[in-house]
Amino acid sequence: MYLKSLELQGFKSFPDKIKLNFDKGLTAVVGPNGSGKSNISDAVRWVLGEQSSKTLRGNRMEDVIFSGTVGRKPMGFAAVTLVIANDDAQEIAITRKFYRNGDGEYSINGKSVRLKDIHELFMDTGLGHDGYSIIGQGRIAEIVGAKSNDRREIFEEAAGISKFRYRKTEAERQLAHAQEKMERVQDIFTELENRLEPLRLQSEKAKKFLVLAEQEKKLEVSVWIQQLADLQEKIDAMQDKLLLCQSEYENAEHAIVQEESKIQDCYQRMQEYSVASEEVHMTVKRLRAEASQMQADIAVWKNDQVHSQEALKLLQERHVQDLQEQELKSAELKQAQQDLHTVMQSVADTEQALAQAQQDFQQIEIQVRLEEEQNQKSVQKLQELHLQRSELQFAIQSAQEKSEQFQKEISVLEEKIGSNQQTLQQAESGYQDAVSRVQELQEEISGKKQNLSSLEQRYHDANLMKQNADEVLRQLSFQLRDQKQRHRILTDLENNMEGFSGSVKTIMRAVKQNKIQNIFGSVTQLIQVDPQFSIAIETALGASVQHLIVADEAAAKAGIQFLKDQRAGRATFLPLTTVKGRYLPQQDLQKISGMPGFIAVASDLVTCEQVYRQIAENLLGRILIVENLDAGAVIAKNSGYRFRIVTVDGQVINAGGSFTGGSVQKTGGMLTRKTQLHDLQEKIQNLAIQCQNAEQQALACSEQATQTQNAFADAKRNLDGLHQELLQAQTYAERQAFPLAQIREQLENDSSRLEELKKLFLHVKNSVSDSKQAYTDKLEEIKQSELSIAEADMHRVSIRQEREKLSEIYHDLQIQLVQMQKDQESSQNRLCRLQDDSEKIAEREQSFIQESENYQNEIAKKMQDVA
Repeated sequence: MYLKSLELQGFKSFPDKIKLNFDKGLTAVVGPNGSGKSNISDAVRWVLGEQSSKTLRGNRMEDVIFSGTVGRKPMGFAAVTLVIANDDAQEIAITRKFYRNGDGEYSINGKSVRLKDIHELFMDTGLGHDGYSIIGQGRIAEIVGAKSNDRREIFEEAAGISKFRYRKTEAERQLAHAQEKMERVQDIFTELENRLEPLRLQSEKAKKFLVLAEQEKKLEVSVWIQQLADLQEKIDAMQDKLLLCQSEYENAEHAIVQEESKIQDCYQRMQEYSVASEEVHMTVKRLRAEASQMQADIAVWKNDQVHSQEALKLLQERHVQDLQEQELKSAELKQAQQDLHTVMQSVADTEQALAQAQQDFQQIEIQVRLEEEQNQKSVQKLQELHLQRSELQFAIQSAQEKSEQFQKEISVLEEKIGSNQQTLQQAESGYQDAVSRVQELQEEISGKKQNLSSLEQRYHDANLMKQNADEVLRQLSFQLRDQKQRHRILTDLENNMEGFSGSVKTIMRAVKQNKIQNIFGSVTQLIQVDPQFSIAIETALGASVQHLIVADEAAAKAGIQFLKDQRAGRATFLPLTTVKGRYLPQQDLQKISGMPGFIAVASDLVTCEQVYRQIAENLLGRILIVENLDAGAVIAKNSGYRFRIVTVDGQVINAGGSFTGGSVQKTGGMLTRKTQLHDLQEKIQNLAIQCQNAEQQALACSEQATQTQNAFADAKRNLDGLHQELLQAQTYAERQAFPLAQIREQLENDSSRLEELKKLFLHVKNSVSDSKQAYTDKLEEIKQSELSIAEADMHRVSIRQEREKLSEIYHDLQIQLVQMQKDQESSQNRLCRLQDDSEKIAEREQSFIQESENYQNEIAKKMQDVA
């Protein structure tokens, strides 16, 4: 598996889509500071599921999106696609997108997935977001200085067990969840089980209730029916009473109406009498006022009488003039009426003539259209007749050709049938020979199959042994690779002095460079311990594991001075000339050694060169190693809490009585690293020998399987040859059977075809004579249709000429009618003016008569009033 390409768009400093292809080998990205080199590794970490914006060198996850420049707008999303290829050419494309609104998505080969799926995909490959495959700035120092648990996660990721640990955790979580559900189901089951008995009793009560309720319903229905019958009788009686009361009410209401009518008449007459009395009083009063007023107006009326007589005289003179003018207007009006009547009569005659011309023109138009339609139908019919004639002519020719063709086919078929009958006899003989050969080959194949079955079983057994040997070799190879990987990691940690302080590393590097002399190494490098006591010894040593053993005081001073000059921190030096061993007093050891749980003094559990023994006894000679904390507590109490006691699992009882303990690392530390490396080297050698033996065993099994396979293959080839020969024989037999069937079928078809051709030949001969007679009839119909069309053309020409004449007459009458209508309009206008003048004279005459009568009446009235 290798990294093939990386595609970025909108991620940090990559606004445009860019694709980086990685060939096999080492790929380096170089450039000045700020050019975006680290953004490539951030993109790889981000697409693998990194969720911390701090790790991606940002404050928010939105900072991974291109934020824009002076000349370019910011992007709305960031997308990164990582393509990983396998040796078998399979590719996996992992894509992550993040939008500015906070939405994000993951996909594998274009299919949307969860972040969890991506984590599981890379969990055992070392490419996870927490893996060791991406080492950024400061990452090495972070790994080296990390806590043991953090380093353990890295080693587990490198060893490929983190995936199984994750699966185990996930499975345990699901099991716990399932257990909770089962407990919940059990609680529900228990709760429901407790309810069963009360529910059973309630069910019985409910059933009794249903029976009683049904009985109650029936009784209630009976009661309601009885009550309804009683109520119906009461309703009938009440309705009879209601009818009597209504009759009485109507009689009383009628009597009340009559009395009210009488009262209304009396009241109306009383009002009329009151009004008449009031009018009489008013009339008397008015007449008295008029009498006094009339006496005062008599003098005025006499004077008005004289003036009225003069005005009447003037009106009579003007009336004479109006009478003369009216006579003239009457004569002129009479003449105008006569002229108008003459013009109207001419207009009516012209309109009648125009209507008659229009009617004649429409009739001739209809006749022309009918003639055109009839002509079109005739032409169409003639075309159809010509087409039918051509079809009949073609049918006659085709029938004649078919007749000749049928005669030829009949003769050919008769010859073919005779030849096929001879061929049929030969084919039947060849088919019987082929069937016999097939039966012989089938019997021989049956015997070969039994031999092949035994060879196949032997090959299967040999192949199974080969697979088992290959599986053993694979398991041993995997174990060897795993041990080599662990050995390599521990060697790297040992060479890099992982776990040591910076000052110790500085001193040891200086020693390797010959800058400092007479420094032999740290305590943990110069002593060995049994792995089962590594935790106890490392706990007993504490920080002393990093103390440096030197030759003398001068070497210690030189080391201290070097650290001061380099400002590399502090370290503890143990000169061999000054440090003396301190061992547990003999009497105390005798007292403690017999107590339960006591193992040994800590210095007795380590091995080292004799020159370093004083150092080991100085550091561990007064520390006791016990099995557990309970035994340690008893030993400490008996010894008066004068010694430091450490349990095998790392719990401590300090001198003076204080206890120190808790969870400790169980995999060992720096002290056991060399021992582990030695054990791993032995395991690697043993596994290498086992792999070699397994490889030889697999090779032997493979050879045996190959031999068996070759024998099986030879037998199978022989059987396949027989099968092939059988197939050829069967094919030959089928080839013989096929033409045999074809010949038989061909004979049947040819015989049927011969009978059919004879019938068709007779039918065609009859259709030829019928078609010739129909052709002659069609020629006569065509001749008659052509004559009819010629006569219709001559008649249509005469009708068109008549239509043109009527069109000219109709046009002239329209012009004449327009002129007469104008004359009629002029006469009507003149008549209207004369009538208006006559009406005005008549109005003046009427006014004169009215005024004259008024003056005369006024004079007569005033004379009467005066008299």
